[in-house]
Amino acid sequence: MVKAINRHALPLRSDHLETLCQFRQAIYASFPYRRDSLMDWLDAFSSNGRARSTVELSLNPYFRRQYSALYQAIAEAYVESPCL
Repeated sequence: MVKAINRHALPLRSDHLETLCQFRQAIYASFPYRRDSLMDWLDAFSSNGRARSTVELSLNPYFRRQYSALYQAIAEAYVESPCL
């Protein structure tokens, strides 16, 4: 399930927030396996500009799973959409 977006983090207009939610839902739906782990990984990746490794990303507060879940999710991930 896609996590709720922190509405207090950014001053977004409601139409922008809705667009962002739809975008996140589309990304979530494009992952056939380990969707929650991959969404956590994307959140950790997009919120951390300094991580130099997957290990560092797994320590990000937005990645709520164990370190090994990140490697398993990446290993099994692929995107079905030809436009991505």
